[in-house]
Amino acid sequence: MMLVETTEGDGMLNGDLQLLSNHGVHLAAQVLAAILAGGMLGYERQRLSKPVGILTAVLVTLGATIIVMAGNLLSESTGGDPTRLPSMIVSGIGFIGAGAIIRSKFRVSGLASAATIWVLGALGVLIGSGHPLLAMSLALVLLLLLRLIPKLEHMLFSKRACLHMTLGVRKEKLEQLQEYLSENQVTYQTLPSTGDRSILSINECGVEHRNEFLRELRKFEGLLDLTADR
Repeated sequence: MMLVETTEGDGMLNGDLQLLSNHGVHLAAQVLAAILAGGMLGYERQRLSKPVGILTAVLVTLGATIIVMAGNLLSESTGGDPTRLPSMIVSGIGFIGAGAIIRSKFRVSGLASAATIWVLGALGVLIGSGHPLLAMSLALVLLLLLRLIPKLEHMLFSKRACLHMTLGVRKEKLEQLQEYLSENQVTYQTLPSTGDRSILSINECGVEHRNEFLRELRKFEGLLDLTADR
């Protein structure tokens, strides 16, 4: 019995060595393409402080690539359906993408990052199917889209969703107000305080439901004054 297990183990090892000998360069190119494509798009997300960073993007793309490779190898050895494993990537990535979505009272953010994760999985499937150059070309297109479309959206809609204001708040309520703004993904700058009055400055575009946000903000306990530039 021990002899049989050793023989089978040697057979699998020899099979892997033969695979690496015959297709090692191609497999290395696929893995490298997955790392580069994931790293490139992950860098773009992390540069903007989005939920998806370089490591997450690389792992998603590389993981999808490995799954497709495994599916192809299994279909060659057992004659099974090579599309079964890749089809599971689509449903599995949905759970990862859902974790990137952040919902607050006035905004839902992370949708673009969730969509990016989904596309990273698709790139991994393409690379694992043996088309690394095509996947890298598409990754470059996606990188351009991630950079250009937000600028276009800003040009078209920024005036409808911009906040330019100065807030005066009692010092003991400053931390509570900062937490409130952070929960709603509204960036702010703390200005020098005067006496018992702390000052915050908000200059941001992309705040959804701006009027509703302003109404709620004016109800904040401890708010001394609010000057908004409409």
